Amino acid sequence: MALTVLERLKDLRVECGLTLEQLAEQTNLSKSALGSYEADSFKDISHYALIKLTKFYSVTTDYLLGLSEMKQDLEEGASFKGSRFEQWLLIYCKQNHLPYNQLMEEVMFRVKVVCVIFFPVKP
Repeated sequence: MALTVLERLKDLRVECGLTLEQLAEQTNLSKSALGSYEADSFKDISHYALIKLTKFYSVTTDYLLGLSEMKQDLEEGASFKGSRFEQWLLIYCKQNHLPYNQLMEEVMFRVKVVCVIFFPVKP
């Protein structure tokens, strides 16, 4: 079962080990506004606060709003630097005379397709 906006906001804050006061200080959003976003009586969040919090937590707005289970976009979240996968790709590119960037674009495209098929966004 997908988490609600208020559950996601509270979970992210707790994961970061922050109180509402600390979060308010770091985001320049009021403590009362932040508290209302996590309350059972939650009704709406301003675009400004939504953007501010997604940037602060490094998550997508789709994740925060419950439209996706992926916290980060594939381009932002995927990091193969220094991994065995990257080493394998570099060797493969060299052996087959392929540009690394072109192959990475193809790999990321295929990963996105798989994610769309197996993890569809529910309306």
